[in-house]
Amino acid sequence: MPRFFNSIRIRITVALVSVVLAGVTSFEFYEYSSAKNEAIAELNVEAEKKVYRLSESLVVPLWEIDNVWAMRVISNEITDKAIYAIIVNADGNLFVGKKRDENWYPISAMDDIKGDYISVEREIRREGEEIGNVKIYMTKKFLLDELQEAALVEFSIALLLGLAGLLVLSVMLNQMVIGPIQQMLKSTEAIASGDYSGEINVSQDDEIGQLGKSINVMEQSIRMREAERDSALASASESESKTRALIENVHTAVLVRDRNTRVTTCNPLAQELFGLSEDQILGKSNFDQGWQFVDEQGLQMDSVDYPASRVLRTGKPVRNATLGIKGSNGQPLIWVLANAEPVFDEKDEISSVIVSFADISPLKVAEEALKEGERRFKKLVQLLPVPLAYVTKEGVFEFFNDRFVETFGYTHEELPTIEQWWELAYPDAEYRKWVMATWEAASQKASEKDEDIQPIEYNVTCKGGEVRTIEISGVFIGDHLLATLLDLTERKQSEAKLQRFSQALEQSGEAIMITDADGIIEHINQAFTNITGYSEEEALGKNPRILKSDQQDARFFERMWSTIEEGHVWQGKLVNRKKSGDLYPAMLSISPIKNTVGEITNFVSVQQNLEQFEALEAQFHQAQKMEAIGTLVGGIAHDFNNALAGITGNLYLAKRKVADLPDVVARLESVEKLSFRAAATIQQLLAFSRKGIVKMAPITIAAFLKEVVKLQQATIPENVTVLLEIEESGMYVKGDVNQLQQVMMNLINNAYDAVAGVDDPSITISLRKFLPDDRFLEGNSELTADEYVAIKVKDNGCGIEQEHLAKIFEPFFTTKDIGKGSGLGLSMVYGTVHSHGGTVNVESEPGVGSEFTFYLPVLESDVAFELASESGEIVMGNCETILFADDNDTVLETGRDVLEGLGYKVLVATDGQEAIDEYRAHEHEIALVILDVVMPRKSGIQALQGIREINPDARVLFATGYDKLSALADKEAIREEAIITKPFAVSKLSQMVKKLLES
Repeated sequence: MPRFFNSIRIRITVALVSVVLAGVTSFEFYEYSSAKNEAIAELNVEAEKKVYRLSESLVVPLWEIDNVWAMRVISNEITDKAIYAIIVNADGNLFVGKKRDENWYPISAMDDIKGDYISVEREIRREGEEIGNVKIYMTKKFLLDELQEAALVEFSIALLLGLAGLLVLSVMLNQMVIGPIQQMLKSTEAIASGDYSGEINVSQDDEIGQLGKSINVMEQSIRMREAERDSALASASESESKTRALIENVHTAVLVRDRNTRVTTCNPLAQELFGLSEDQILGKSNFDQGWQFVDEQGLQMDSVDYPASRVLRTGKPVRNATLGIKGSNGQPLIWVLANAEPVFDEKDEISSVIVSFADISPLKVAEEALKEGERRFKKLVQLLPVPLAYVTKEGVFEFFNDRFVETFGYTHEELPTIEQWWELAYPDAEYRKWVMATWEAASQKASEKDEDIQPIEYNVTCKGGEVRTIEISGVFIGDHLLATLLDLTERKQSEAKLQRFSQALEQSGEAIMITDADGIIEHINQAFTNITGYSEEEALGKNPRILKSDQQDARFFERMWSTIEEGHVWQGKLVNRKKSGDLYPAMLSISPIKNTVGEITNFVSVQQNLEQFEALEAQFHQAQKMEAIGTLVGGIAHDFNNALAGITGNLYLAKRKVADLPDVVARLESVEKLSFRAAATIQQLLAFSRKGIVKMAPITIAAFLKEVVKLQQATIPENVTVLLEIEESGMYVKGDVNQLQQVMMNLINNAYDAVAGVDDPSITISLRKFLPDDRFLEGNSELTADEYVAIKVKDNGCGIEQEHLAKIFEPFFTTKDIGKGSGLGLSMVYGTVHSHGGTVNVESEPGVGSEFTFYLPVLESDVAFELASESGEIVMGNCETILFADDNDTVLETGRDVLEGLGYKVLVATDGQEAIDEYRAHEHEIALVILDVVMPRKSGIQALQGIREINPDARVLFATGYDKLSALADKEAIREEAIITKPFAVSKLSQMVKKLLES
């Protein structure tokens, strides 16, 4: 063994083999370790994804304590052979678990998993509260087996390539070093034995060449000292023989060419290399040889560029030229490393050229394989659907793929270095500064921990100005960086869209319920809880039959299920039951949800609570009923009031005639009171139906109430306590003072009737400011003001029975004894308050008392209409002329007599056109015109317009039985005119006429 290692060739070979084996082993171990780490990281990521998905899927089974459901979920997941076990805990205890046995089949498991597994654990939360956790164990066994198999294959390939390179190096070493040394060894041995005939042919100028030269010098010196007798010819012959021997035995292919490039010598390796015999090679020149040379690009070379031709042409040697030899016999292309050295004669002219060829075909194959691998890598990078960029440690973009250009629009010419990327991708200086700082920190951290750069989200500005959300990460390859730029823009937009859909679902005002294909509730929104009373915990996992009432029969639900199971949408109205047991009407729509293959996976129902709708519908029907009553009242009011006007007028005239008969006057006054009471009944009906005459004006509500209470206290016995409570006195409302006075009188009179027979009876009238809240406005949708006055009339009387409360505002409904109530008082209150833009609420308990509260909009005004007291004084005229127009003969005749009795001259007309004609004929005589509203030919309003065309300053008083003006298109034209309601008291008529004449 020691002698074996005495050989330089053996020692160098062993050293090279050791280096190759060590290098290949180290490289493959590094590649295997890197791949193993990356694969384990990917396995960790996969474990994170799986445990996240499991934690979301197990919320409902864990909450419902459904072990079967939970076991089915983890059984589906454990089909992945990389999963060793899944453990689910609830409240700190094992809920369900599965693991693999020795044959890798899933079996039930406890929470006692041991071994080298990747384990990831995640909490299971519901509405932010932890209800359990799930832990997943993943094995590295299959992953490592695959990696080891791949590593073994790569190691074998790398080892073969290394050995091939080693073989080439060994051959070159033998040719360039060992061969010459052996020759020198033989020469020195010959010299030592006394043979001085040998000489070493030195063809290189390195240490071996210098050593050879030194040996030659030594040989020549010894030969000259000991054998000066040898002639120059013998020495030359001997030298040539030795040179030929050297060429024959050198371990490279050698050709010797003369100055005409003809081959004079070729060694066996040259014959083997070119595939020709010695006879086929000798004598051939560059122009007629049986092979051709190609350059490194595979292009055929001109013969003048062949190595020997170049040496002869330039006089300089050719060193390490890579050439391809193409034979004429169809053998494969052989790649060689060519060297050509000139040989000079005694005249210092080139006598021959020694050309050597070292076969480097194995190295060339390895080089091509490496280039092919690089081409494949770049092609793969180009095909990846993710933008990638390769950045050198100097910050130069070596390349980026097509998806990078497609995503950002920048070309490689626009981004030669990363400096241009910072400027173009982040144009805002402050943001760019932050991006560079965070990226530098992430790079530094990754470098220190020898790991990849973790993903960071940035807003990148593209070439077209579009800003996209990009997640950038990086992998270090040596000192360089491969950056991955994942475009999250569409995903972010989808997430935002999904969030909007989710918010719309949760914030919808309609109850939304999602069930599975079997009808089990999987999701409800807040509106479902608000309407039904069932919370999410109470509803999930249940069947919608929890809402089922007895209002629909079995056939109803059979038809409904038949419709939706056939894939159609079902819509209909039904009555459901709340958690409290209360029934509520609902409009229900159920739609099937299908997967991509058309199978029904879920049902979604949208339920609208119809309680408020039906309440509004009831209000609408009530309003229709009241409108019908109003239409009826309006229809008879005109004729009825005309008749009453005739009666009251004739009663006034009759009283004047029998003024000296007191008993008769008393009887007539009694009839007159009954007539005005009948007129008041009509006015209440008109007020209720909102067809009465309304004269709106600002009113100081506190002063108004004080005056009303003061007037009413005079009619209420002293044993009844009447209190007035005013919290704020500076408020105004716009209203008809007479109608509001009637409202208060009706409420106070009702309160007085209610406290009759009660110990310590009391009536409280209060006034306060009221700011409506959302709940109040929802129940009174017709109200629009921001502030209201709340006027409450409270008594401690007998109260109202519950079944009567819904009817108290209906006309002619009363609970009083016969003769004590007409049933119109509260109807008038209801109509008047609503005509003033307000509403009325009532609360009552039998035996405790009642509270009537009505609300009127607050008016921002400092002009108020003060309550005027009634006066029975009759004011006489001064012979002024009055034109009186009415289509009722009785009213016309009686009115003329009354006006004449008041001291006026009277002209009469029976319709509107006649009134215009009379006014035109007596324009300068007529001081006042009294017009009925409804007359033939032309109405009172049309008559007014005709009269005003004659005299714009004409004074007019309208006399009407109800507010027919509201139905006329030109009502604005006479809204400010004076109006007196039939039947009218003579005293009131006289006062209004006098006031108009003096205005």
